[in-house]
Amino acid sequence: MADHLLEQTLPIDKAEMAAYYQRGMSAAFSGEMERDALAIEAGALLRSGVAPEDIPEALSQNVIARHQAAVEGYLSETLGLATGDAYARIAEYVVAGGMDLVEAETRLTASSDARIFELRHMLAQAEQHGLLDVIEDAKGWQVELAARERGNQVVIDGFQKALAAASYRWDKIEQITEAGVHGHTVAEPRRDMHPKLAEALGMDLRRPPSRDEIANLLNGQRADGADIPGKQTQRATAGLDEALKLAPKRAATETEMSRIISGLRADGEAVQGPGTQTARSRYFELMGVGGGKEPTAEQQQNMIAGRMADGSEIDLRAYERGVTASKARIGYIDLTFSADKSVSVAWALAPTEAERNIIAQAHRDAVTSAMEYVAGEIGHARKGKAGAGGSEPGQIGWITFDHYSARPTVEIARTDERGQSYTGLRTRKMAGDPQLHTHVAVPNVVLT
Repeated sequence: MADHLLEQTLPIDKAEMAAYYQRGMSAAFSGEMERDALAIEAGALLRSGVAPEDIPEALSQNVIARHQAAVEGYLSETLGLATGDAYARIAEYVVAGGMDLVEAETRLTASSDARIFELRHMLAQAEQHGLLDVIEDAKGWQVELAARERGNQVVIDGFQKALAAASYRWDKIEQITEAGVHGHTVAEPRRDMHPKLAEALGMDLRRPPSRDEIANLLNGQRADGADIPGKQTQRATAGLDEALKLAPKRAATETEMSRIISGLRADGEAVQGPGTQTARSRYFELMGVGGGKEPTAEQQQNMIAGRMADGSEIDLRAYERGVTASKARIGYIDLTFSADKSVSVAWALAPTEAERNIIAQAHRDAVTSAMEYVAGEIGHARKGKAGAGGSEPGQIGWITFDHYSARPTVEIARTDERGQSYTGLRTRKMAGDPQLHTHVAVPNVVLT
């Protein structure tokens, strides 16, 4: 969702115009990448007519050709490795695809590794024969071994820092060029956000949040990925089809029901995973066993026979709805404010940039006014379990994303690293109809 919110469909000249007014879109290779050597070279390729999607490959070829002789000199010891420039060049060479990472690290320490292997062998032989205290050179071997191992570690640490920096810069270039002429919108935090709320969310209100920070905030976390202090988090609930491995379009078989009654999933495995703690009790409730109780012997027999707990027939439509129902943890809400189509057309066809920006600013002012009202309506924190103690007013924050066209979007079913299914949004890279609108992402956090 962070990628979807950050994407927009204006050409670069309009993106630069909007960036000038500190709203809307950022041009390619701006901000922190403006003075980066790789980004400058990528920008030159872009201006020379290289297609955005071809820039990473063209840049890779340029970097490899430029660094190859120097890198070989460093790794063959014809040039010194004492400077950070050496590590930076080798790191750029690696991220550009000129050399495998393992090969680079191996060659960086190759000259010392042979001697380390020799010293370790001699010391092992001396210790095996009880001669460590007898051989006069043994102490010197130990000192030399420790020094060489420390030296190797210094080399690897220096290279790893340079590699992390080069990888970050390269990834930034790929992200920007992947957006192509469509660019990215600037995420703008609420300008009058309460300082304590900004601190709790880990947000720096002096700059737009990064893509990763936005993703963390939308996931119900701080911008840095840590838990929000003092926030009560409701557990997500997985669907019974996922939690118990049930087929939603048919009733459980005799074997599957027997396994569930005995405390297992329908496939015979243990019930486990996020949101599955109450799966059995929810399933029994769906089957007509009330009160969160275990089914009686008679109810078990009915369910094993493919009927409801009371012996009635199973309504397969209701069964499918109940088995597939899930409850996701809400990390944020997305409020979308769209200008009337006539306003969007007037913005797009305005004869001057001044008129275009007057219209866009009127839209933004309307969004700001609307959010002031929204903040008073939803800025309340519930007290007690499920709000049993009422609620109290508090402060909320948000991030706005200005978009300028109706973008064709495709929903794609995905699975995250924990095996949880979710729907990803993919924007097609093509111009859309003029549609001035603003997404306001409101994290599910209220400061009281």
